[in-house]
Amino acid sequence: MASIASIQHLLGNTSIFDLTVSAVVVGLIAYVYSTISTKKPLAAFPVIALTEKGLDAKHSWFQHSAEVISKGLRETNGGIFQISHPSLSLHEATKEFWFMDYPGFEPMVQPLHDEPLLAEVIRGKLTQSMALMVDDLVEGVTTLTGDTFGKPADWSMVPLKADLRDVVARISSRAFLGKTLCRNKEWLQIAKDYAVDTFMAAQRLRMLPPFIRPIAHRVVPVCRRIQTQYRDARRIITPEVVRRVARTRQLLAEGKKSDKTADMIGWMVETAMKPGGVGMDFDFAAAQLLLSVAGIHNTTELLTYAILDICSHPYLYKLRLLDSFLKESHRFHPQGIANMFRRVTSDIRLENATILPAGSTVMFETVYDNPQVYEHPEKFDGARFLKLRDAGKQESKWQLVSTSKEHTGFGNGKYACPGRFLAAAELKIALAHLIMKYDWRHDPAGPPVSIRHEEINLSLPGLKAMCRRREPEIDLDVYLKDEA
Repeated sequence: MASIASIQHLLGNTSIFDLTVSAVVVGLIAYVYSTISTKKPLAAFPVIALTEKGLDAKHSWFQHSAEVISKGLRETNGGIFQISHPSLSLHEATKEFWFMDYPGFEPMVQPLHDEPLLAEVIRGKLTQSMALMVDDLVEGVTTLTGDTFGKPADWSMVPLKADLRDVVARISSRAFLGKTLCRNKEWLQIAKDYAVDTFMAAQRLRMLPPFIRPIAHRVVPVCRRIQTQYRDARRIITPEVVRRVARTRQLLAEGKKSDKTADMIGWMVETAMKPGGVGMDFDFAAAQLLLSVAGIHNTTELLTYAILDICSHPYLYKLRLLDSFLKESHRFHPQGIANMFRRVTSDIRLENATILPAGSTVMFETVYDNPQVYEHPEKFDGARFLKLRDAGKQESKWQLVSTSKEHTGFGNGKYACPGRFLAAAELKIALAHLIMKYDWRHDPAGPPVSIRHEEINLSLPGLKAMCRRREPEIDLDVYLKDEA
């Protein structure tokens, strides 16, 4: 039977009524789960578990996924291979991973409904307009770093990850929503919270047997929170969309061109309203939350680890190439230790006659710690990718925004992250300000610790560091002075 502690971990802080209802749910789980078998492992594949730690396969994966993958590779003599097949479906895997039919997860499965529109806007508008957006990014970072970290003359402790998330949320929202809404405090809070809560909600549900999830998602607090966040997002975003649509229709009726725009919501409206477009059926709020998850969450993680790597390797203050350092930080601290999640839609026979049965979900380990791919992968080398580029080994392949089977931080191939160019610009501008204006040290209370759950690897939410103001060699605030 589940303990009180395990129930509280699942449910978080909640009311007595909710706890009572949830306790009934957990009790039902305990009873039915003990009498009905769960999905059985495939007989053709060995089951890897950390039995030496007293864990079965399921709990080994939840708690120590990296060790499970390493042990599996050792015991099966696994090698590096690449596979793609029409019967490996990203869409089906996304439906399963993000619980498509449950309220609150609409943004995470939004590309399944409107992928062509999103792809057109990101690749055709956002990426092509990066040069127009740099000034706004520089202005935002210049203002926000000073407002956030101040000018401490002596070493001061700061909530590093929380502060960086605030900075990233503001500058990303400027690109996504424009100058007005990017300052909306309620929206910024929703965007930051949803980026965290949606992952937590999915993880909580995956820990439960499938037959109980339709009930659990109604009572587990984090699942209810993302439903509220989605409703609030629609309340905030919809009036702005209506305003822009009305303005566009008015100008077209007058025989004039629509206003020039330089933000994602404007481009979405423009694309949705063009002849043959999806019109107001497009879920603008879901799209904005999805962008926030991808932009705020991923960029914050990479920027946080970049600062921590600078604390650990002071020589990096003399960075010769920021691009190489960021790509190495991305390799050294991957947000996922496995990738290419796919749902098998029909049986696939491999070359060795192994069958991947329909209905199963597959993933592939990353190669970041493989010595056959990277020399001394256990060591952090900020110049690693600079040296690869200088050696003339496919120079463009080793840039931060480049994707390959050796580095899938931004995905690869057809499903490579289309927003990586914006993320790279934000990271470089922000990091330039942070390392030129401030000295950084680790929290003396101890080294940074990551959270690992299933295949996900994240920095601690409450991560702290120490900083103090320094005099930059170049006046980075000159931009604001010129604007004054």
